[in-house]
Parts: sequence; C-alpha cells; structure tokens
Amino acid sequence: ELWLGLVCTPSIFKVQLGAYYSGTEKDLRKRMAGKVPADAEYIRNDKGYIQLISGNMPDYESAKNLKEQFIAAGFEGAFVVVFAGERQAVLAEYVKPEAVQP
Repeated sequence: ELWLGLVCTPSIFKVQLGAYYSGTEKDLRKRMAGKVPADAEYIRNDKGYIQLISGNMPDYESAKNLKEQFIAAGFEGAFVVVFAGERQAVLAEYVKPEAVQP
C-alpha cells in the first residue's frame, strides 16, 4: 500500500547500488560488466555523481526484495529509491514511514 500524501504522480521503485564521483559512465560500465544486470542505469545527478541504479518495480515491497538480493550479491550499501516520471523523488512521500527500514 502506497502512502501518497500530497503526491499523485505515478512512481517506479528502483535500487541504487552505488554512487561514483570519479571516472566516466563508460569506465563505470566496464568496471561493472558482469556484476550488475545489463539494463542497469547510470545516471549523472546534479551533484556530479554517477548513480548506479537497477530495477523497475511497481511497489516498495518488490524493490525492497530486490535490494536484499543485491546486498547478498555484495552491494552492501544498496537502498531503495523512487522515481516520479524521470525525476528521483523523496521516498518518504511514497511509502509509510514505518515501512522504510534499513
């Protein structure tokens, strides 16, 4: 169950596997080849980091399960993020606070 508060835009839940400041997207793709799904996204954010993100889940629980799989595969800092359209949004606006646990 989503807690939308004042937010009424469609959302997609994903898992962020890391954020990298040095290097290019091409370099990062080479380093991560075979370690992440082929459809992983490399998004340069407004702070200059390249975010490595995977998954397109319709709900928080599915993304949380995917996060656990990535943690088990060695991405210890993986966490769930949410996108409203093309923009990353604030997770707390989409999920009940008590549902968000590390």
